[in-house]
Amino acid sequence: MIQLLVISDTHDSIQAVNKLSMYQDFNRADMLIHLGDIISPFTLRALLKTGKKLVGVFGNNDGDKVMLKEICPSLKDQPHSLKIEGVNFILLHGFGSPEVTENIVDAILSQAPRGSVILYGHTHMYSVKMREGKAAVNPGALSGYLSGLRSYAVLTLSTNSVQIEIKDLDSRRIIKQHTLKI
Repeated sequence: MIQLLVISDTHDSIQAVNKLSMYQDFNRADMLIHLGDIISPFTLRALLKTGKKLVGVFGNNDGDKVMLKEICPSLKDQPHSLKIEGVNFILLHGFGSPEVTENIVDAILSQAPRGSVILYGHTHMYSVKMREGKAAVNPGALSGYLSGLRSYAVLTLSTNSVQIEIKDLDSRRIIKQHTLKI
């Protein structure tokens, strides 16, 4: 089993990053995926000092992308695809308004092969969409900006499934839970 911790829209909230890094979800994670809007190098350094492998994409508000890339070469422009334990992932931040982002995600989801997981951010609202053996997951904003809810996602990959949990950073409770059979 592989556990992925998925975050987005940290917007320089070191307090949220530090809080998350103290949780078992963080400690158990094999990999950290960031879906953009880290913002500045000091936030990225705070994430990396934990020793977790980090992959991700840039968001529309990320400042010095050259410096961010120097600090963490595994940050990519969106969209970025990768395969983890046989599961196809498409990582993106988002584009334009929340509605435009949701429309783009829906289009990608409709064309993606069975067993794919689209991970996205930008809207600051958590979401899990399941469709025909594939999923689109937005962990919401770790910063809590705009929505007032600080949230993240935990994905557990096993041989035949991806367990998806969206969690509230402050209460640690599961807000939403789904299983994708692959």
